[in-house]
Amino acid sequence: MFKDRDIQRKLKNLTKLPTLAEVGRLLESFLQVDIEGSPEIERELVFIASSDPALSFNILRMVNSAYYGLPRKISNIEEAINIIGFSDLSEYILKPMTKTFLTHLPYYDWRSFWFHSLASAITARYIGKEIDFPHIGEIFTASLMHDIGKIVEALMYPSFFKEAIEKSNDNWVPFFEIERSLTGIDHAFLGGFLARMWRFPYEYIKAIESHHDNHIPEEFHGKKARILSVVTMVANDIVKYYGITTPGASYYVLNGELFEFLNLSREFIDKFSFEIRRETMLSLERLSISLHR
Repeated sequence: MFKDRDIQRKLKNLTKLPTLAEVGRLLESFLQVDIEGSPEIERELVFIASSDPALSFNILRMVNSAYYGLPRKISNIEEAINIIGFSDLSEYILKPMTKTFLTHLPYYDWRSFWFHSLASAITARYIGKEIDFPHIGEIFTASLMHDIGKIVEALMYPSFFKEAIEKSNDNWVPFFEIERSLTGIDHAFLGGFLARMWRFPYEYIKAIESHHDNHIPEEFHGKKARILSVVTMVANDIVKYYGITTPGASYYVLNGELFEFLNLSREFIDKFSFEIRRETMLSLERLSISLHR
């Protein structure tokens, strides 16, 4: 069983999460030109940063670090980039992310992870608009990063990650249930743990930690955090309903209580299904990610 102090010791030297080689090469192409002063390039970079779970996670870590000493937590990626500045963003985040990449493994293709993460985020944005939630950017980012603990697990506990994926596939048991049976924790816990260490906004921590809970969080989470958490759960299950999953066995539960909490009809699932798939594929293409390589 993993203990908190051992996890903290293991993660303390983790300063950045890697992205896909395809995204890394795309970032490298931006570093060949002068980013500042070019509105088109700046907009494209903001899109990439906002659409890549690892890059978003790294940016939020940097802007919420003690170095900036901001009086409030920053949760908006575009605002974070404006605070950091394109020069420091390039030097301390983009350049390092062009040197180390996630390796596609025989048992885990990270492109499917990106597909699922982006589809979840886009679904969450549609939900946010449907329920007139004022923080659309945050609702997107929370769902984009919900599975970030899988990257943490693959980097810091590679043998355990491999074993859990293979047992999940062999026994057709959901990946998070295998994780819990082996160690007592899962990737949601690890992702939330790192988000706490990296001083993330509370609502993101709770959304990451609770995305497999499948129940309405307690009142003490606060209204914004509760909605972000529930939307993250629902978006995750909806994209699984569409068949957009990550390696390892999985299932979805379209929980009526969660839909009712959001005042969301079941018809929503079919209403936007085509648009969500289309927008996700266009976003992957813009990130130079192909699912067929």
